[in-house]
Amino acid sequence: MTESTKINPQEFGFERSPFTNVATAESAKIWAGMEDTKEFLQDVIDSVRPDDIGEREFVIIHGSYGGGKTHAFQYFKNQVEKSGRGFAFFASRVRIDDKASFSELAKTIVSEHRAMLPDLVSHVQRAVERAVYETREESGDTADQATRQKRAINKLVDNDCRQLVEDFVFRGSADADKLVELVIGGKQSDHTAVSRFSALLGAMTMPIGDCPAKFDAVYLFLDEVESILDIGYKWVFSFFSALRGLIDSTAGYHCAIVMAFSTDAARLEAELSDFLRQRLTRALFEMRELEDDEGKNFIKEFLDAHRASPADAGEEFAPFSEGVIDEILERHNEVVPRKLILDMTRVFERAVRRGGIQPGEEIPTQMAKDILAKMPPL
Repeated sequence: MTESTKINPQEFGFERSPFTNVATAESAKIWAGMEDTKEFLQDVIDSVRPDDIGEREFVIIHGSYGGGKTHAFQYFKNQVEKSGRGFAFFASRVRIDDKASFSELAKTIVSEHRAMLPDLVSHVQRAVERAVYETREESGDTADQATRQKRAINKLVDNDCRQLVEDFVFRGSADADKLVELVIGGKQSDHTAVSRFSALLGAMTMPIGDCPAKFDAVYLFLDEVESILDIGYKWVFSFFSALRGLIDSTAGYHCAIVMAFSTDAARLEAELSDFLRQRLTRALFEMRELEDDEGKNFIKEFLDAHRASPADAGEEFAPFSEGVIDEILERHNEVVPRKLILDMTRVFERAVRRGGIQPGEEIPTQMAKDILAKMPPL
């Protein structure tokens, strides 16, 4: 196979390629290793639902870069959407220019998830109309329709969400882009953005009269938040203050806010504002490094999850020999998923393109050693 030849992972028994440096929509559908992290986040996901504890959650996870935080967020976003019981917002990198502006972040989040807005607006409009109809039938109210709608909203909707619900009822449309502007468009202060965004979360999770909520719960996953720690204190404090406002504004909603920092506990303790630390609903959760045996099991599960069919006994690591896996683990002082996957990708691609490995053959340990010797550990 020449170097320019396109590698087809399916020829090597994979349904989809496991060899990628980043979590993708497909790879995030599976979970491999790190069971303690999975259990922790699953409990956070479940606890905000109305048929569980129903409490708001504000949680921070942290750990080494490449430790699997992004994958974990995308995995649980997939699970939430698959269940049909909730909705998950995901922000892949929390930093806007050289300033940490919550208003710009909120606008980006709403824009990237705008596809759900028309259905939400229709749901709210139907719920208000249903409440108006029932009230009219009971009392014989002869007021005009707009007046009856406003009365229903004032009676049934929390004050913090009332203006947004009115906007949905009287100005809503089926155009997702226009709805983004309606929710959080134009130049806004962080304070106003917090108010509008929290109102959106409320509109998504609150029943209106006899009409159930559109979603049981909503989740906000903020990834790579550590990037804002490198800018000026003024902007960090401003962003954290806006976040505090959001946390406080979502009290009573079925909402979980989960943040991920690629940093150690010491820096978090030093940089995290006291008012945020006091609002945590759980202790800081560290996604620890893997022990060698856990790393080995992670690789086995990861590869098997991408295969077209389970590997035969003794071929759990195919197309790698077990010695190759041992070599990959041995060269890392910090064993985290991203580094393991990246090394597997390097070995696989070069063994096939330059080493001539064919489907059904095993990549020998010495070949992998020669490939990795030219690439210092990350």
